[in-house]
Amino acid sequence: MKVLVVSFLLLQLSACASLVNKQSSSSSDFSQVNNNINVSAQRNWGVVGRVSIKQENNAWLANIDWQHDEVVDELVISASLSGVLANIRYQEKQIIVETQDGVQVLKNNDELQRVVGFNPPINYLKYWARGLVVPNVELLNDTGLVKERREFEQAGWRVQLSKYREVSDIWLPHSVSVKNKRLNIKLAIEQWLKSVSYTHLRAHETE
Repeated sequence: MKVLVVSFLLLQLSACASLVNKQSSSSSDFSQVNNNINVSAQRNWGVVGRVSIKQENNAWLANIDWQHDEVVDELVISASLSGVLANIRYQEKQIIVETQDGVQVLKNNDELQRVVGFNPPINYLKYWARGLVVPNVELLNDTGLVKERREFEQAGWRVQLSKYREVSDIWLPHSVSVKNKRLNIKLAIEQWLKSVSYTHLRAHETE
């Protein structure tokens, strides 16, 4: 099992490349609806960056490499000095985690809290990280602003999105804050990735 998980992770990471940068769109050309459609159309994507985790009695900072397709979410969490801290794989409600203690198959997110020390809402984060709301979940306090700070609440979580950049003709946030009463997750995205493309260009940042 351990060999299979590690091999799968290496395969996913080697198949990624940066999303293609395009010239910035003027504000008059921008459409919230069209942008959401184009973002949703990206079936295979990933991010490389840093993640900050704060809980009542614990806080830590790590590097994150997150790959997503229509079937699997893979997260590699690492630290500069300690190396890989955890490999987390979500697939069809199954969670497979590899840490220094070995590989474990978890039944639910509560067990993830026990194994890695925090419980990220991955099924929601895969939408929020891209500036999308989760379908069929009640949305509160949506400002509807893109290229500016965006805030809303869903499923008991407050989401704040900022630092939008245009990559591959779509606007994507590069700063994501998600918090509830027990957990505060901040994701600083350095690079958006997608599989099947090997073009390497940096995103254009706008304030």
